[in-house]
Amino acid sequence: MTINAREAILLAARNIAQSQGYNGLNFRDLAAQVEIKPASIYY
Repeated sequence: MTINAREAILLAARNIAQSQGYNGLNFRDLAAQVEIKPASIYY
């Protein structure tokens, strides 16, 4: 995973957490927003 991908994931996670709250944050939505597979977040 490149630094840019990492930054994109962190930015998307922050945006989702701000709009939906911490309990609304999940890997499926996060991956969809960054356009990657959910399993890639673990990598």
